[in-house]
Amino acid sequence: MENYLDLTPQQRTKPLLQIRLSNFLELSEEEFLQLIREVEGDDLFRRLFIPFKDFSLKVITRKKFPSTQIKPDFFEFCDYLLESKSFPDVESILSHYPQAVKIAKKIGKENFKNYFLYNEFDLPLKELAKKCRLREEEILKVIEMVDKVFLTVKPHQSLLKTEGISYSRIASISKINENFFIEFFSLDLARGVYNIDYTKLKRLKEKGIFSKEELKRIGFLTEKLTLINLRKSTLFKIVNFIVKKQKPFLETSQKEKLLPLTQKEAAKFLNISLSGVSRAIKYKTVEAPWGEEFPLRFFFPSLKTVRIFILKGLLEKEEFKTDREVSQSLKENYGIYLSRRTIAKYRKELKVSALSKNKNR
Repeated sequence: MENYLDLTPQQRTKPLLQIRLSNFLELSEEEFLQLIREVEGDDLFRRLFIPFKDFSLKVITRKKFPSTQIKPDFFEFCDYLLESKSFPDVESILSHYPQAVKIAKKIGKENFKNYFLYNEFDLPLKELAKKCRLREEEILKVIEMVDKVFLTVKPHQSLLKTEGISYSRIASISKINENFFIEFFSLDLARGVYNIDYTKLKRLKEKGIFSKEELKRIGFLTEKLTLINLRKSTLFKIVNFIVKKQKPFLETSQKEKLLPLTQKEAAKFLNISLSGVSRAIKYKTVEAPWGEEFPLRFFFPSLKTVRIFILKGLLEKEEFKTDREVSQSLKENYGIYLSRRTIAKYRKELKVSALSKNKNR
């Protein structure tokens, strides 16, 4: 099976896909989710992804990104479903599926998360029913209910607003047992990318399984899935890159621990175009381990910005009479040389009043 994450940059950057990826990266989170809903609601996609009537047709699977998971808050849905807790956003929808709700309670939380929430249907219907101790028709009812619920899920809006611009909060960075994890707010991102078994698909085509109209639709479907994968993996790679590069800041919450970082560096390291990085991070935020929210572009500070953060932290921790003293401390403690004039300029930007009335500072 061809794993998208293992493809070479050359295989992932055909000219047509490059052009269309630019458009995909410009889509809002809501527009992107709507596209995914349309793709996954397509009868041909479902035939290749959940072919319970003939498991030999299964060509599409999913692969989660490493060190990622869904934001634990999302499991409130499971708590509502399996433990009868309140979850008003989906209550009205679930009221239309009383039988499916009862069936879901029999499955157990772990099986429900693995097979239904993450959609890991890698078993024939008969085997899945056996694992969940249900009848095959009961499994289908739960799938229908879950699909309907998640068609209504909207992107998480950020609390940040700059000049009327709305941001989308895509993930939370959490530290668990000394390791950082990316917890997505979107189930679609948490589910990872689509894998398409092109060898098997080719074999099925040669057998005449599909009509001429379906063969044409398969081409459009696989291209859409490739573009969806490109957008998802681009975003994951950038956030993962940020987690590794800005680890000192994420461990301490101290802005003076940020490292100077450019989008160009990220683009080169990740084999992504610079415009791709810029488009991917636009109007998106993540939560730091301590709960504070930051735009993704915040994690790409200039050298000047980092020096200002260091200066601010220094002025908050120590008292100085002159800018000369500040300059000396920066040099001794941080290996940074700033002239007195530059320090005075930065203090003005920080709205820090003069340290002393000494004219010789």
